[in-house]
Amino acid sequence: MFSISTVKVGTRLGFGYGIVLLLLVGITILGATRLSALNDNTQLIVHDRYAKVALFHEVIAEVNQVARTTRNIPLSKIQDVTVSASIGQRLLGFGDIVVDNASELGGTTVLKNINNPRHYADLLLRELRRWQ
Repeated sequence: MFSISTVKVGTRLGFGYGIVLLLLVGITILGATRLSALNDNTQLIVHDRYAKVALFHEVIAEVNQVARTTRNIPLSKIQDVTVSASIGQRLLGFGDIVVDNASELGGTTVLKNINNPRHYADLLLRELRRWQ
């Protein structure tokens, strides 16, 4: 039967230090492998994914640049200005302004999600009356 008390103190200390040294080597190896994996992930993010995200933002900026349109409706062509808002929009204080016009293109122009739409509709109607 083996008993630890029968082993000399120097041997026990050497065995204890050996275990601590093995644990230290194991933690060092684990740390090095995890640091290598972290480096690989960082390289992937920096060189692959970030480049794709930057390219995506550049494409979106180009699409937005191309997609901008301007619509001018002469005040003399405006027939009606109305405000439309859902319950949620009314609670949050915004809505849509619908401008009916008799221009060559005809139709309706909807200005969506305008903050305080009643104010801007009244301002538009006031200017319309002033020009008539």
